[in-house]
Amino acid sequence: MAVAALGTMLTLLPGCPVPPDNSNSNGNQNANANANLNSNSSANTNTNSGSGNTNTNVNDNSPPPSALTLTAIATVADSVPGQAAGATFTDFGVPVIDETGRIAFWAQYTGGAGVGGLFVRDGDTLRNVVDDDPAARGEVPGRNNADFFGRYAARSDFDPLALPLAWGAGDRLIFGTPIAGSGDSRGYFRWRASDQNMIRIVDLEQFTQPYSARFGNAVLDWTQRSVSVSDAGLVAFGATYTLLGTNVPGQIAFGTGVFTSDGRGATVISDRFLADASVPDQPTAARYTAFG
Repeated sequence: MAVAALGTMLTLLPGCPVPPDNSNSNGNQNANANANLNSNSSANTNTNSGSGNTNTNVNDNSPPPSALTLTAIATVADSVPGQAAGATFTDFGVPVIDETGRIAFWAQYTGGAGVGGLFVRDGDTLRNVVDDDPAARGEVPGRNNADFFGRYAARSDFDPLALPLAWGAGDRLIFGTPIAGSGDSRGYFRWRASDQNMIRIVDLEQFTQPYSARFGNAVLDWTQRSVSVSDAGLVAFGATYTLLGTNVPGQIAFGTGVFTSDGRGATVISDRFLADASVPDQPTAARYTAFG
């Protein structure tokens, strides 16, 4: 191994130990760093300062990986579970993985009923969680028999492959989705991998209720943003929305907030219109203007 000097940069090339580096500053601090690298990947670092000594030893004797294995979860032109023969995948969203290795992802397909859905790879099994087949009316938990999941066709203002998705403890998969059928709606749902049980977490109609009570009108639009879930199953999510009505400042307003739900509706954590939007540790006039 060789050490190549590039200006003030030292570049370590494989096979050579790092020379000791001793430096002194006017603050009467002395730092000595010694690193020993060998084939078993062990490293020792000692740091001394003017007021104390800190010793950190890291020993990793495991050998480096000898090979990289890539496993295909699903690929373009693969058959789509839950669809008739001939249906194949055309595009995929960003996958999320749980602690057991299950992988969930949004995908689009062609040649089947509907155009997209949510899928989970569990071991050797690729499973359909939801799709936007209109024939699946009545399968949306907490909704009427006319409703179905979707639709998942891409539009200029909607990317179905970027819908919120998060794993949690207890085999919980939380996802946000549009709902079609009796009317356009949206919601968050929990699917459980161990038994495929699904429940509604919160939908647009429940989300609207506190705003209707305050402003006398429903939320015109609700854009789902991010989602996470606690080990106990409490779901937290961010959202933006549009208010429209005579009691709304200016008759139309655009809001944003952070919310939680335990499956019985939405609880406001912080919001531009409904809850205290003051910012901790800031002047009293400071207010939140946007949330992630």
